[in-house]
Amino acid sequence: MADVLLTHSFHLAHDAKQFRKMQPYPPLGTLYAAAALRSAGISVAVFDTMFAEPISGFRSALEARRPKIVVIYEDDFNFVTKMCLAHMRDLANRLSVMASSVGATVIAHGSDASDHPKEYLDYGVDFILNGEVEQSLTDLCGTILQARQLRPIPGLVRFSTEDGSLDSALPAPTNPSWATLPRAARDLIDIEPYRRAWVEEHSYFSTNVVASRGCPYRCNWCAKPISANRFQLRAAEEVAAEIHELKTLFGVEHIWFGDDVFALDRHWVEEFAAAVESHGEAVPFKIQSRADLMSETTVALRFGWASSPVRRPSSTPWKRA
Repeated sequence: MADVLLTHSFHLAHDAKQFRKMQPYPPLGTLYAAAALRSAGISVAVFDTMFAEPISGFRSALEARRPKIVVIYEDDFNFVTKMCLAHMRDLANRLSVMASSVGATVIAHGSDASDHPKEYLDYGVDFILNGEVEQSLTDLCGTILQARQLRPIPGLVRFSTEDGSLDSALPAPTNPSWATLPRAARDLIDIEPYRRAWVEEHSYFSTNVVASRGCPYRCNWCAKPISANRFQLRAAEEVAAEIHELKTLFGVEHIWFGDDVFALDRHWVEEFAAAVESHGEAVPFKIQSRADLMSETTVALRFGWASSPVRRPSSTPWKRA
């Protein structure tokens, strides 16, 4: 059993383009939310729709976990899921109807739910949370589980109990403590399907990490529905240690940084390069950034320590924790 069951609405087989590419990454945003809830003492489970048959699998998860709360939490750190394709909204609505039918309170979070709340509330979602919501999600779940009276929560959207209109609590919150949260709760999902997909299709295993959240530039996309123009960095040593752990424990051979814009702070990049080197052989990686941030010095720091080629894993490339 679990008090809270988290899920998301991206099922790889529903996206023909991404299915052909076969470069799946775990839902980091969802797993950070799980880590925040767990650190607050709330029992939590995750149903990962990436590879599982989503409807029958979710039904089984509801029966096994019997959650009081279901959270449909889209990954804020993946540009694919932030676009919210039509099949994602459809699946989210089907999941929310199923959860509501068994008496669970349903909470939704994501770019599309922020932009089109009524499309979700009409299908059984009780609350939508906008912004950077790890803390507000923890507060809302705690209130529901302890049967306390609901107080105003920044970024919360629901139907008014008085006249059925949309009731919004603005502004959407920031979460200045995100950078110090426990690492994403990867232990709550099965990593093996991701490994098999990468190794069978590309002969190496890649996974995702984020070093920062948000973006201060004013492009009208990416982080804006969630973080607006806010930007914060994790500690360079913590990111380097996480990558070393992924390599050592899980045999990860390549990293994709899901940051909207990688490491604006040149001094952070220097610290990060030194921290990575202190852990030994580096892991190749790819980033998203801006051309005008690529000075010769910065490029050398970012890429010089990660130039080794990706190799096919050996027969025993990893060990369990």
